[in-house]
Amino acid sequence: MQHLLFLSIKKSAFEGLHFEDGWFQKLKELHVEYSDELRDIIIDKGALSSLKKLGLHGVHRLTNNIPTGIQHLEKLEVLGIYFASYELQNISTEDWNSIQHVPLVDFFNWYGVRILVPRS
Repeated sequence: MQHLLFLSIKKSAFEGLHFEDGWFQKLKELHVEYSDELRDIIIDKGALSSLKKLGLHGVHRLTNNIPTGIQHLEKLEVLGIYFASYELQNISTEDWNSIQHVPLVDFFNWYGVRILVPRS
């Protein structure tokens, strides 16, 4: 899977996803959709180094943080968070700061209402 460019993880039973250093070096686009048990996404430095688009759709158990290590995704151009839980809408300033390098952030709550992302 070293040449994989697109990955979509749908309706999985994972409680966590951990992308380790060196994993998916050529991946350009990752979508995680409607994973009811998913609580954490961890991205180590050196993982997903070519990722340009990350979409999180209906991951309502991912409550208190955006993916840990998202600041390591230096080439990330688009972050889409769709149908987010109420708790995710109230994440810390520190978490918001970790996505300041991403040019386009689309963030919609559970009801489909766009949430403005604070920019420094």
